[in-house]
Amino acid sequence: MPRRDSGSWNTMISGYIQNGLLNKAQELFDSFQGKNVRTWTILLSGYARHGRAHEAKAVFESMPERNVVSWNAMITAYAQNGLLRSARDVFDQMPERNTVSWNSMITGYCHCGMMGEARELFDQMEERNIASWMVMVSGYVEIGECCDAWMVFLMMLRSSVRPDQAILVTALLAVMRFNKLELIESLRVMALKTGYESNVVVGTAFLNAYIANGSLEYGVKLFERMPERNEYSWSTMIAAFSQGGRLDDAIALYERDTGKGVGTQTAMVTAYAQNGRIHEARHIFHEITNPTVVTWNAMVTGYAQNGMLEEAKDIFYKTLYQMLLHGQP
Repeated sequence: MPRRDSGSWNTMISGYIQNGLLNKAQELFDSFQGKNVRTWTILLSGYARHGRAHEAKAVFESMPERNVVSWNAMITAYAQNGLLRSARDVFDQMPERNTVSWNSMITGYCHCGMMGEARELFDQMEERNIASWMVMVSGYVEIGECCDAWMVFLMMLRSSVRPDQAILVTALLAVMRFNKLELIESLRVMALKTGYESNVVVGTAFLNAYIANGSLEYGVKLFERMPERNEYSWSTMIAAFSQGGRLDDAIALYERDTGKGVGTQTAMVTAYAQNGRIHEARHIFHEITNPTVVTWNAMVTGYAQNGMLEEAKDIFYKTLYQMLLHGQP
């Protein structure tokens, strides 16, 4: 058999880890006599990614030498398990740090809602990348501090950092809380200038923002301009028409969708039911091949809202049966 070099061993260990076979990875690691710092770091990172902080610590403490990737992996292992004090100890002991080191520690704080500690570290960073800004903006949004999220986003723009799709959508979530159309519009102009508005995820996020703001006509115009639409785009627009008392527009839009998915069909079931047209709702419901729990609930609610309580009860018990059948809680 040809002699295997360290690259082959490292590849095999990585393969086991990627497939969740950590015990196999450990066995192979233990049998390899030519371990280098990359070998150790691969195993350490594997334990970190799978949330096994205790094993990651054992590997880290046994390493004959470490590099910045090893230190970062240990921070991540602790942070992902909520062991922020231990993560911070590792961070403080690092002989050298890179942007990933700072981002990993800040991410740990943000995930635990410790935005004060996260902001303190963030403000100390000499060099930030888009991930640094993203973790702070999303961290503030997650705890409902949307003013702070928006201020960090503006600070990023003043630093001449070009926003990417993810941070644009996250900033949009922040400004939606303000219920100010002009802020949504300012972000849409930014998306247009950066070329992201044509992205279906970004476009659908703006569509949802306009509708949540009560600006249905802005939403309609955006929907018609979208070069690509997904199931959520169609269902969002159908629901908006229905809730705005424009059932005929919802029906016309539903008929235009040539690739109707269960989400779009469910939106139309709800639209018909909300407007008292339960027979049409039932017709679409029975056309759905694999209804979700949301679909079943829409039909139950539709029957109940239209005074058909026996039918609602019948569908309710069928829903429970389907959930048990498919192992859903």
